[in-house]
Order: sequence, then structure tokens, then C-alpha cells
Amino acid sequence: ADNGALLSPRLLLLALVALASPTHAADNGEALLPPMGWRSWNCFYADISDAKIRSQIDALTKPHDANGTTLKSMGYASIGIDEGWAGCSPVHYANGTPAIDAARFPDMRALVKYGHSKGIKMGFYLNGCGCHETVEKRINYEGDVRATVAWGFDGVKIDSCGAQKNMTLYYELFNQSSRPLAIENCHQGRNITDGGNPEQMGPGWCPYNTFRTSGDTVNLWDRVISNLMTVVPFLQPPNAAPPLS
Repeated sequence: ADNGALLSPRLLLLALVALASPTHAADNGEALLPPMGWRSWNCFYADISDAKIRSQIDALTKPHDANGTTLKSMGYASIGIDEGWAGCSPVHYANGTPAIDAARFPDMRALVKYGHSKGIKMGFYLNGCGCHETVEKRINYEGDVRATVAWGFDGVKIDSCGAQKNMTLYYELFNQSSRPLAIENCHQGRNITDGGNPEQMGPGWCPYNTFRTSGDTVNLWDRVISNLMTVVPFLQPPNAAPPLS
């Protein structure tokens, strides 16, 4: 669901630490600095719509003083659509294309274009938790990538709850597409009870631009700090000697 320990605005310092880590991320020219912006989950959870996303795009680009200062001019220049856009019956059509809840999002491509018209980068969300898809299919990976690119998104967050959990395959397919995207692994870090996958999360292995090292964050300081501490295993290269005490 939400950004966990990496991309939360409160944890920008953590993102800077992660950039200095020996873990090597994807080299596709994206997310060279910590991404800054707004994502829908912590505000609306799954109760999102075209209108709500447009209102947040407007909020980032609305002047707030006589100098025309906007959140976008301060660097908050991205919007992330999270859980709540998908149709669940089916989750994917037979050709692998992900189904959209048309009542909430009548024209996803037009929504992305609206964001771009305001100078905002638009982020998508895949492999979500709300529809409880259980059968993994390569055609669904391909459909997810095809739709994300066709709708014009600039980044994608890939969660751990759906059936498609092979981050390597997702990355390879996105890399073969015509559009470079900032790819975020949202697989809950390592040894996390809500879906962590140690096989695809470890120091020195990162075929995506950013990854989270914890479960969800909430508006509690102890949760922020506990999430922050989950980066510790990633601050040394594999097989490194333990630090001197």
C-alpha cells in the first residue's frame, strides 16, 4: 500500500542514506534523486477516483503566495495513483490487459495527460491487494507493462499482494518497452509478515530504481523510526565484515 521506508516525505533523509548505500539500483536514468510528490494511499486508501486525483494535481500546481510559489516549484512534482483504480471482475482480461474500474476512472490515458499538461509526473500501481488475484500468468505481466506504457505513466509501484510477484520479469519487460519508467519495488522488505520476499530483496541485488525495506508507514513517530531501522541490512555490501564496535 503506502511507501514504507523509502519514499515517504517524512523520510527524505532515509532516501538520501539509501542512495549512498552499496546496493546498486537500475541504471535507466530514472529516480537519480529521491522522488518527491504525493501518493493517494495514506490520504484516501482505496477510495480514489479521477476527480480526486485531478484535485491533487491541481493542489501541487496552485500558487500559494504572491510570488507564485507552488508545491511543484518546491520539488513536489509527482502524483502516484495507488490502490483503488482496478476492476476486480476480472482483474485482467484474457489478453493480460488490467481491468479498470470505469466508474472511478473513465479514461486513464486522459487523466495522465492532464497531469502532464500541468508539468506533473504520473505514477501508477500494479499487483495490488484489493482484488485478491491468485493465478500468476506471464500474459498478465505483459499486459500490465503494455497498459502502463500505453497510458503514458512515468513511474510504477509494484506491490506484493497480487499474483504477479516476479520483480525481475517485470523489470525486464519494462526495460524492453519504449518508455523508461521509475520502477519501485514495494515487496515489504525482508522478513516482513505482510508479503516480504527474501528471494527478491537483498543487498547488492536491485533491478529497479527504488525499493522499500519495511512494511507500511503510518502517522506515528515510533513506526517512522522502526521503518527507518529496516535499512540497516542494506548499508553494507554482501559478506562485508561487521563494523568495529
